Amino acid sequence: MTEIEAAAARISELAVSIKTYSHMDRSAAHQPTNVPVGVYNTLTMLGHKLRTKSIEVVKEYQDDLSLVPGNAGELNQVWANLIDNAIDAMDERGRLLIKARLTALWVEVEIVDDGPGIPEKIREQIFEPFFTTKDIGAGTGLGLGIAHRIVATQEGHIEVSSKPGETVMRLRLPLVRSAHAPT
Repeated sequence: MTEIEAAAARISELAVSIKTYSHMDRSAAHQPTNVPVGVYNTLTMLGHKLRTKSIEVVKEYQDDLSLVPGNAGELNQVWANLIDNAIDAMDERGRLLIKARLTALWVEVEIVDDGPGIPEKIREQIFEPFFTTKDIGAGTGLGLGIAHRIVATQEGHIEVSSKPGETVMRLRLPLVRSAHAPT
């Protein structure tokens, strides 16, 4: 009976996340967006991959994190691509750290994995469309290019730093959009 209750609770949580995740992109308008909620829904959607690989997820969110003006559906694509790549980069066990904090002008989000790292010679290529380090059939090379484009259209920045055992994808999303920004 306990297992059935636990399974029902997981199914319910997944259903809510799917509904939220899939309905967020109905409006193209930029609205106040809650980054931790978007990341949570993405982690729920990718939960099977996290469990399959025994990956520990650690979240460090600043308490008074502001809402970011942006398109929640597009940001969900960013979280999905970055977190999925981090999971794929790790071996059968790993640690995924997601940090979010507020600065004077930005909400800064870091997605950190403890995989083998990205070789320096290819780091500048990883955001190019169709560039992939994955085996044939395992990746399209579109995920990071899409993430980069979305972050740029939201007037943000994305960068990578990497060494063996630590790859950091750092995003900065503005707290205030400029007057000429698309809505």
